[in-house]
Amino acid sequence: MEEISEDLKNKALRYALVTVVILIALIIAVSCYRKQSKTILDNSSSNLQNVREKVIFDDIKIKINGDVFSHDQINNEVKEKDIISYFSKNLKKGDTVIYVSQDIGVQQLLIAKLISQSGRIYVLNPFEKYNDTIELSAKSNGFGNRVFTKTVAISDKPSEGLLVYENEQSPEYGTIKTADYKLEKGFNALKVEVVTLDEIYPNLQNINFLRISKKKNAINAINGAQRIIKRSPQIKIVLDYEKEVFQNSEFINNMKELGFKVYEISKDGEIFPADLSKVSSNYILLQRN
Repeated sequence: MEEISEDLKNKALRYALVTVVILIALIIAVSCYRKQSKTILDNSSSNLQNVREKVIFDDIKIKINGDVFSHDQINNEVKEKDIISYFSKNLKKGDTVIYVSQDIGVQQLLIAKLISQSGRIYVLNPFEKYNDTIELSAKSNGFGNRVFTKTVAISDKPSEGLLVYENEQSPEYGTIKTADYKLEKGFNALKVEVVTLDEIYPNLQNINFLRISKKKNAINAINGAQRIIKRSPQIKIVLDYEKEVFQNSEFINNMKELGFKVYEISKDGEIFPADLSKVSSNYILLQRN
């Protein structure tokens, strides 16, 4: 009996080992397929019956889709103490904010709380499903009358286009391409309507903050907001640091001509003049004195 039992154990171990090897091979095969595949996606809405709820920043309820990116985005954004501290120290009740993003709305909801009932935040996001849940989250927290979303991609000229991003990468790193762009293997593309901020908000003025959290195309977004910027003398523009943006001398000179100076946002949310040859911060502030 002991010999039979030992034999069964050995067989079970062999089967388990074979199963693990097969699973690993399948995972590798799926990963390779994704890297080689290319997909043009429709801009679909969320199934709001299946969204989940989490609590962020102690008391804000956020509704999220079931995709991996949504969970990763929460984990990443709630840890960004520098930008969170900066907004907590500088946003005031009644402020008006334009927020250009390609994400799920974590910090947008914090801003909505900070600006209070009399404030306004305009959220521009190319993903319909994320805008759906941002709107639902806003209503759940009593922010529905201060959060306004539009499903568009923001650039320097209007068009029908594609938001292109790598299969293994989150959509926030996507770049805007023309509608006839030939998609390469290993990439996804989302069909999007591309607009400028000046076009979509022709009458907005006296904006307090313009937050552009896109990892690409920040210069184009600002170039398409020149009228809003000129009509908003106190505007502060908060950007993710991108080397290619802040080594663009034409862009920097244009912003200086408009009266802006470049600052870094420190880890505790304070600002100090930026030496663009030695920038260490994740976030940059453009501000008029």
